[in-house]
Parts: sequence; C-alpha cells; structure tokens
Amino acid sequence: MKQGDNQDRRQPANFRSLPNAQEASRMLHGLGERLVLEPGVDVITLGESSRSAFVLEEGALTVYTPTAFGDVVLAHIEPPSLIGEIAALAQTKRTASVKTASHSVLRRIDSEALLGAGMANPELFIQVIRQLGREIDVINNAIGLYTNSLQALEQSVFDPKLLEKLANPPPQLAQFSAVFERFAEEISFKKRQQEELASAAMIQQSFLPTMGSSLKLPPGLDLAARMRPARQVGGDFYDYFMLDDKRLFIAIGDICGKGMPASLFMAVAITTLRSIAQQAPDVAAIAKAANALLCRNNGSSQFSTAFLAIFDTATGQLSYCNCGHCPPVVIGAAGSPDLLAATGLPLGLYDHASATQREIMINDGDTLLLYSDGITEAANLGGEEFGENRLLNVLADNGASDAERLVERVIASADAFAGEAEQADDITCMALALSLPKQEGS
Repeated sequence: MKQGDNQDRRQPANFRSLPNAQEASRMLHGLGERLVLEPGVDVITLGESSRSAFVLEEGALTVYTPTAFGDVVLAHIEPPSLIGEIAALAQTKRTASVKTASHSVLRRIDSEALLGAGMANPELFIQVIRQLGREIDVINNAIGLYTNSLQALEQSVFDPKLLEKLANPPPQLAQFSAVFERFAEEISFKKRQQEELASAAMIQQSFLPTMGSSLKLPPGLDLAARMRPARQVGGDFYDYFMLDDKRLFIAIGDICGKGMPASLFMAVAITTLRSIAQQAPDVAAIAKAANALLCRNNGSSQFSTAFLAIFDTATGQLSYCNCGHCPPVVIGAAGSPDLLAATGLPLGLYDHASATQREIMINDGDTLLLYSDGITEAANLGGEEFGENRLLNVLADNGASDAERLVERVIASADAFAGEAEQADDITCMALALSLPKQEGS
C-alpha cells in the first residue's frame, strides 16, 4: 500500500506488532467491524475511554500526542498489528492518539469480543502479555539512557558517544529520540561556545592592566580600576602605564554594543591606544591618530567612547580629551565634585575627527574618578536608573583618598540601587588619587 507523505521511514518497525502478528490476526479473524479509512482519520483519541481494540490489516497508522505546540509523532505502525488492546482490556483511558497515515483497512473489536477471544484462546493473552513485557523493558532501557544523558548535560559532562546510542532508538521512542538528539547536540554546541567564551574572557582580561610590580607609580599616587562585563566578554576597557618617570597615561572606554564583536573591537582599540601613546606628543595627537586607525577597514561600523589623559606627576597637570565618554569627576580635597565634559566625538566614527585637549590641575588630596555608563545607567526592577546625581552624592560623601575603596564603593552603590535587576551593561570604574607625602617639619 502507498504510505502517507508525512511518514518517517527511518524506523520501519511496527510499534505494537505481536511476536506472531499473523497468528494473532488469525485468532481474531472475523471479529469486529471492518473499517476502510482515508488518510488523516483519527482512530484513537488521547484521553477517551477505551471500548475497543483495532487490528491493522492494510495501510499505515501514526501514533502521536497533541500538544499546545502541535502534534508530536511517537511512532508509525504497519500491518499486521494489534493496537489499543491493553487499554481495552484494562478499561483505562487512551494514552495517545492514533490516525491513519495512508489508505487503511482495520477491524474494530469491542472489549467484550476481545475478552471472549482471549478466554477461548489463552495464547492470545499470553502473546499480549509477552509483547507488553518486551515494550516495558525497551522503554525502561530508553528512559534510563535519556535520564543518564540529561544528568550528563546538567553536569556538563555529556559524552558525544551517547549520541550514537540515541541515533538508534526503539520505534516506540523514535520521534522523541530525534528531538532529544537535537536537544543534546544543541546543548553540546552551546557548551563548546561557553568554553570558547570563557577563553575569550580570559584573553580579554589579559589586555587589561593589573596592579603589580611592573607598574611603579610615583610617590603619592594611588590608582585602582575594575571592569565587570555584563556578559562573559564585554566592550568596556581601561588602561594605564607610565610614559616616562613622571608622566602617567590613563584611558577608559566603552565600545558600542556587547558580546564578542565589542570584545574584539575593544582589543583593537586598546592595542591601538597603547601603540600611539608611546609616540604621540600629547593627548590630542593620541586621540586623532587612534581615531584615524580605528576608522580604517571598519566594516562593522564599530566605535568607542573614550577618555584619554596624561597626568604629569611633577606639575600636577592633567591633560585630557573626552571623546564622547561619560564625564569623569574630579573630587576636590573639600569633597566638591567637578565634571569633565566631552571635548570630541567617539573614536572610530569619522576619519578626520579630532578632539580638543584641555588641562586642569590635580592638587594634593584630589581624586579623579573615571567610569562607564554601566554605573549611571544601572537600573532597578522599576526601570529607574542610578543616574549622575546619585553618583555625585556617593563621591561627595567619600571623605577618603583610597582609590581601591572608592572604586568598590561606587560599584557597590550602583549594585545596591539596582537590587535584583539583571546587569544590562558592562561596568567599569577607575580612580586616581593624589596624596603627596608630608615633608618633615611641615
């Protein structure tokens, strides 16, 4: 007989064929009503009362479970097969739906006639029980395999060799196995992605400087920085290093976007700035040259806000360019904050853009705070943002020049405000405090 177009031929075995299906058909020969059905006709409906069994003589049937997301095919049935006999004998409700997959011929045998046939020929019951036992054993083994596989996926120790076993499921679970196999493959793929992202996060962190013996700050300078990405990798960055024995270069930036693209552009941006800063005569030249390089071959149209500065520790002068970044704050010894507004456009937007350089004095007891918009735009569950005013209130109450404690306090304040809301953007904060050594006798 011609099979339905939607039939899955990977598993041609019968769903509930008896070990000697032809013999079973002989035992039931002549019983019941003969049905000739077209494709797509429901034979059994999930949840209905069981009053009869069916013998499939010709055609094909599909066993499925209707769900809110569509029908889930469980198996296909070919003749000769006896279906629905367990529910009919036990008088239980149907546990699945069955419909014709092609032009089919069946016999419908009511429960009393089926019971009578079994009483007259106990071999029929024996075969039904044997087949049921085999199916329970197969399903138990399959459930055990899927359970172990789920536990392995949960514990991130999934062995790809399990997919080989899932590729040859029993007919009863053919469709479920196919879905589970795709699920397992997707989980394995995402696990590999997570491992790659973890490696990328480590590489990204290696681009950022850490306080250590390699950086020897002049006496009286206290520097601290921290970056916490919203995802495994982020687009924020910071940098600092001595240009010579008196001049300190500092930078903070925020790449447009998040995730891997922003992370890659961040690596390019920070490498570009480091290279140029070693040669350029001033901050304005650094900003101009970096912008030109970042605009080249920038097919993804990425860009970065950035605050770049050179602090002369001998004179206390801070020369800076604020390229579209959040306004850094200078906290005076008396606690009054002063914002450093933007002096140019973000880097990577326009080839010939330049930023205006400005100078201010950093005096003894002053602290410079740099931050990304992950601080001021940290939002609570109600959608309200932390904002610039709250940040200024935190800084006004600082009362200490310890850079590390100030960075931690700012981030902690933003976190406390956001509460249980998920971090939506990268958070970066840097503090530079000047506390000159006291002269003897002063």
